[in-house]
Amino acid sequence: MRQIRVTLLFVVVCVGLFIAVESKAMIGGVSRDDARWHFGAVAQLMVTNEPELSGALNLWEGQWWRIPINSFHHGGLLHLGLNMLCAVYFARSLERRMNPVWHFVFLIFAAMITALAEILPENNAVGFSGVIFAQFGALLVLRRFNPAVAEEIPDRVVTMGLAWLFICIPLTLAEVMPIANLAHFSGFVYGYVVGLATWYVRSTSYPFRLPVALGHLALIPAIYFAMHPFWIGRYHWYEAVQERKLFGNKVDKGRQIMLYQEALSLDPSLAPLWRELALSQATSGHPEIAWSTMLNGLKHNRSFEEGVLLSRRLYRTMNETERSAAKIALRKEFPDDFDAWAERLGVNTSPDNLVPLPIALDLDSPAMSSEKLEFTPSPDDFPDFDHSIPKVDPERPDSAALESSVTL
Repeated sequence: MRQIRVTLLFVVVCVGLFIAVESKAMIGGVSRDDARWHFGAVAQLMVTNEPELSGALNLWEGQWWRIPINSFHHGGLLHLGLNMLCAVYFARSLERRMNPVWHFVFLIFAAMITALAEILPENNAVGFSGVIFAQFGALLVLRRFNPAVAEEIPDRVVTMGLAWLFICIPLTLAEVMPIANLAHFSGFVYGYVVGLATWYVRSTSYPFRLPVALGHLALIPAIYFAMHPFWIGRYHWYEAVQERKLFGNKVDKGRQIMLYQEALSLDPSLAPLWRELALSQATSGHPEIAWSTMLNGLKHNRSFEEGVLLSRRLYRTMNETERSAAKIALRKEFPDDFDAWAERLGVNTSPDNLVPLPIALDLDSPAMSSEKLEFTPSPDDFPDFDHSIPKVDPERPDSAALESSVTL
């Protein structure tokens, strides 16, 4: 056992976390995903009153230390048991042929790399098998140069390991099992490359070792991008929400609008965000721009009834000149079904005959007069629309919902 004490330390951590998660789930009455989140795992969180605003919110807030912890959590007892048996089996041949400190560092880097391989494309994976494939990859190199290792890790084990690596792909595509294939392959490649740098002792290997060592520095930008995924529209939305929470009424509305627009350019399916953007534009004194924004949003999200409601409300705040321009914009966005959308948005209905809306609206107020040429809506003019989104509180599991994870 002394020869694999580093691996046993990792086994103890995995088992300890599993017991902690199961205990919290049973005693605390929370889901296992929620319990894993409380014990450090990255989770796909959803803000409760805006379910479209979801993602690795804790990471986006800077909690990078959660990344490697995902590798130490497991989805069930069978998952944990198989992974720990494989880790110990490979450690018998690998760890005693490595410096203990270097082996510890190797496993930590493997945990980080395999977790990032799933987190960057927005997969939520838990489990140690990505690290196990790193062990396996390193042993494939070592057994070429060490006959004793070749006996300890026979050909049939190599065949089984490689077969499982590739069989998992169709199993995942067929939705038979939720398997983190990116973690498996990234771990295998990492282990194989480290094995080449460690045991490939020909003279040509020495120039190879330096770039492999320096390659670990790539984790720094990888971690940064995991915390700042600029290619995800919801990230920019959440950034706007956080700034609004931080600065309150002093928030830069221009920057808020810019962040909304960036988010929607990346993901136009974020229907509630079109509403938020239109509200920001309307309350900044640009109802005609807000109208165009909502038309664009409805073009991408045709069943978004809150968008229809807000569009009808915006139209009722316009004067005759603005309404004429609004009709032209509507015809431009929906040339083939203009009449249907005009009816749906109340554009062809006389202002006096418009069907009452669920939102309280004083049609007799001077601000709503069709003769008034200037009208600047304020948040108070849209009382039924929520202008704020609460921050996820890690101490309160009811402040966010959790999406399910895959296993690796």
